[in-house]
Amino acid sequence: MRHGIGSYLGGAVIGPAGWPHHDLIVMTRGSAVFEIGTVTLTAHAGDALFIPPHHSFVGRATAEGCAIWVQHYVSAAPSGNDEEGPTLWRGAGADAWVRALMLRVRALQTGRIKVHRPRTAETTELPCLIQLLVEALRDAASPAVAENSPAAGRVLRAIDWARSHASAPVSIESLATRAELSPSQFRALFRRLTGLPAGRFLRDLRLDEAARLLQETRLPIKEISARFGYSDPVAFHRAFALKTGVTPARFRAGSARVV
Repeated sequence: MRHGIGSYLGGAVIGPAGWPHHDLIVMTRGSAVFEIGTVTLTAHAGDALFIPPHHSFVGRATAEGCAIWVQHYVSAAPSGNDEEGPTLWRGAGADAWVRALMLRVRALQTGRIKVHRPRTAETTELPCLIQLLVEALRDAASPAVAENSPAAGRVLRAIDWARSHASAPVSIESLATRAELSPSQFRALFRRLTGLPAGRFLRDLRLDEAARLLQETRLPIKEISARFGYSDPVAFHRAFALKTGVTPARFRAGSARVV
């Protein structure tokens, strides 16, 4: 059993690796894209990635960089995910019980917890803790997030694309086309993967980008509202205030970054 933590600058490579054992990776900061055979998965802070034995993989930190908690281990009892292949559990690593288990596993392997002979961490508590951690991650994942189908991968890539093109006109229809799904299929799979309605995700994405423009530019509020699909400025004011707690004008007035 081997355990480690690591920090990676933007664009840094994680791996490559192809172990004859299990890999459990929890993103503690930032994001990274992992290529595992023909599967590509993007993991964000709080996500957990399970890779069964004999699956070669390589990761790359996104521009913001990332930090990971990783556990390599051998299990006499194969995980239920072994036959399904690599699995991404979104949000599972942020669960309080999961974090407590992660700390305990690390403490045992770094010697911060003294274990007296003949009872050793390697032969008793540690394997049980790791198995418990895997089960806790699976249980803590957002609804139906343990998806590794091609369609799920396309939806996740469409989500990443939308986040990186927040200033462009993005609609559910355009994202569904990008994911090679009908709008209704996209909405259903999006909710299964994230636990949120796709419409709310796009609304929040637009409002976050609108907040950035309010903060960093002097574009008229009416122009900003129209840019993000609000033909009625009053509707934009209402939506923005509902999300941030202040009106667009007050948000701009309280920003020190306007140039």
